[in-house]
This record gives sequence, C-alpha cells and structure tokens, in this order.
Amino acid sequence: MEHTLLVGDYVLVDKFCYGGSVGWNRLLPYRNVHRGDIVVFHYPVNPAQDFVKRVVALPGDRLRLINKRVYINGALVAEPYTQYIPTARSPYLDDFRAPNLPSSQ
Repeated sequence: MEHTLLVGDYVLVDKFCYGGSVGWNRLLPYRNVHRGDIVVFHYPVNPAQDFVKRVVALPGDRLRLINKRVYINGALVAEPYTQYIPTARSPYLDDFRAPNLPSSQ
C-alpha cells in the first residue's frame, strides 16, 4: 500500500464487516473476504502497529511469485494498481538457494 496511503493518513475501518459468530449473523451484515479487499490488522510482533494490506489469495489457492509477477492457481493476476519499486539488493534475500543437502544413498 506504499504511495497509496502515506504515514499520518487517517483510515476509517469497519471492524464488524468480517465477523461470522453464530448469534450475530442476523444482526450484522457479515461477509467473507474476497480477493482485492483491503484488510487492517495488528502486527503480531508489535500489536500497537497496524498493517494495511490487500488480499491477494484465499485459502486453498496456490500462490507463486515469478519475475515479480503474481500467479494464482497457475494464472497470471492482472493488478493494474501495483507498481514495482526497486530496493537495495540483498544477496541473502534475493538469491536464496536451498542448502546443499547430502544425498540419501
């Protein structure tokens, strides 16, 4: 969400949209999460910090990132709202390879 939301922006969040507890379904209009939805959640390491993310895949989807493009269930996902912002290259993160494991003979 970089360059879409800036630090200090105010965001209005509907906390009751994605519920689903049995008794409240008749009172509040709950719905399931869909691709493209924007969700806000507390960062697990620092609960005081909120994360704002776009839903890319759903449970059961096979997600792959190939050449900076997202594939879901083998199909390229058209994401016109995304932009690639290059960062400093990290050999450990960008060129991560499986360790040489001894072959089982």
